Parts: sequence; C-alpha cells; structure tokens
Amino acid sequence: KRSRNEKYRIFKNVMNAQSSPSHNKPNLSSIFDLIIKAQNASDVLELNFLLVNLTKQLVGYQQAILYREGKGFQAISGLSDIDTNSPMLIWLKQFIYEIELQKISGPLLLKNFSPKSQKNYREWFSGEMAVFPFLHKDKDDFGYLLLIRDESFDDEEIKAISFWLNTWTQSLKLLETIIQHLTIMSL
Repeated sequence: KRSRNEKYRIFKNVMNAQSSPSHNKPNLSSIFDLIIKAQNASDVLELNFLLVNLTKQLVGYQQAILYREGKGFQAISGLSDIDTNSPMLIWLKQFIYEIELQKISGPLLLKNFSPKSQKNYREWFSGEMAVFPFLHKDKDDFGYLLLIRDESFDDEEIKAISFWLNTWTQSLKLLETIIQHLTIMSL
C-alpha cells in the first residue's frame, strides 16, 4: 500500500501535468524530470502512470494509451481502471494489430488504413495519432505508446518522446527484474 505522502505526490504530479499547456515544446529539463521520476517509481503501475499521464510535461496531448503485447492495455491517461471489454478497446486492440502489420512508428497516416478502419478511428478519436513502438525484453515482448491530440506531432517532439520512451523502457526492465528477484528470494 502507498503511504499518504506517496499518494499526495502522485496526485500533485497529475495535477501539475494536467495544468500544463496543451502544446509544450520538448526541453531537457522536462526530459530529466521524467527520467528522475521513472527511476524513483516504486512499482510498475506507477511507472505506467508516469508514461501516460506525465509525458504531458514533455509534449501536449489529449489521450495516451499504453499497450503491451500479451499483457493488453496497461494504462490510459485519465483512467484509474481499464475496462478491456469496452467497445473502444476491443476495436483498438484490432487497430493495434493493423499498426503492427504496417510497422508504423511516428505519425499515423489514416489514409493507409481500410475505409472501415478509418471510419472506426474517427468514431473514437478526433485528432492525430502518433505511434511509438517499444521493445521490452525480446522480439515477443513489445508494446506501443499511442498519443492522440488535435494537431500533428513534429520531428522534434517525435524524437523527444522516443528518447523518453527508451528511458522508460529501461526503467521498466530494471523494475521488473528487481521485483522478480525479490519474489524469488521470498519463496
């Protein structure tokens, strides 16, 4: 269980992220702040939370979604619980499969998808999507960070998010390794 101070710190971070402008330009200070928070995360849930909610310190977006192959949807910005049986997530899982087949990285070009997929996309999202794939441990352990906002992402933002996602992935690997070793030691 988290202490009252930890819960307050997380709440404060969310409120600060939500009050930030919708379209920030990436800067080193924001990247360093996110890296420090990732290194100090106490569990995977907190690390996932950081990725989908506090990346707003780096670039603005309306929605962030974290998906890991074999594990499903791990975090969605603004939501504490995820209903994987919701119509949007059922559709989005199939859409992620199409993203994977096309090996998309960076801004998503909707014109490259079937008319049905384009129609469904417009039913659920009103803006532009950028896709950030990541490799976790091996070729079968991968995932995607999806960011959606009204305007497209520029090259500087894509590079900054990619750098931050790479650092986040390293923190995830380390945290999961530590948890695995602690679990083994407690047996």
